[in-house]
Formats: sequence, structure tokens, C-alpha cells
Amino acid sequence: MKVSLSRSFAGQDVEIKEVEDGIWVVSFLDYDLGSFDQVAKRVEPVDDPFKIKVLLMSPV
Repeated sequence: MKVSLSRSFAGQDVEIKEVEDGIWVVSFLDYDLGSFDQVAKRVEPVDDPFKIKVLLMSPV
């Protein structure tokens, strides 16, 4: 099966692994980019895979 994501990933390793029957997670490096539905033939993006997670410090 061939799925075109973007020219941005040309020559890059993109991981696609099946997590449910016909549902695949698309990842680049350590970031999940979205999921691919094999039946609908569409990629659904995650909210923001590169969003910086900031933990608030507790007041002392």
C-alpha cells in the first residue's frame, strides 16, 4: 500500500504501525503525527505533536 503524506518527508523515515484492525499510527522521530484509517483512506492529524509541554512549579 502506498500513501502520500507530503514532500516534506521525502527521503525521511516515517513509521507506520497498525494499532487496531485497519487503523495505523503515523510517526516521525518520536512524534505521532496522526492516524491513518485504511478503510476511509484518510489521515487524521493529532492536535500538535510538537507542542511544548510546560509543567508549572509548585510554590514553596
